[in-house]
Amino acid sequence: MEYISAGVQYDDFVGQVAADCHDSLASFSAYMKGRGLIEDGEFVIAINFYSGDNGFLSTSVLVAPLQGYDSVPAWLAANPDPLPVRKVSLDVSLDQFFDLFKRFEVVMAPKGLAVLGRGYNS
Repeated sequence: MEYISAGVQYDDFVGQVAADCHDSLASFSAYMKGRGLIEDGEFVIAINFYSGDNGFLSTSVLVAPLQGYDSVPAWLAANPDPLPVRKVSLDVSLDQFFDLFKRFEVVMAPKGLAVLGRGYNS
């Protein structure tokens, strides 16, 4: 079973990510639907972006089949792990990936250092 979480070989740094969809996109699901990668009744529940050595790049999206459910939270509540999702690979460059977002921020700190979410003065 795979998990919806980030992790690399050593996890020397861990953190958080936040992103805003680009104004030209109603949602990431709308982008996927526009490219013919998801159908009516499907919803993007997670995006995985991995960059490795020598320019390796992998982008995939987890898609939930929402037929018969009123909302994504209702679907999640009705489906125990492992979630019955479809994994869709995206063939996009690094620039194309970041162009899908209006703003994109990654914050990371050395593993084991409890600083994420802490206030600071600079």
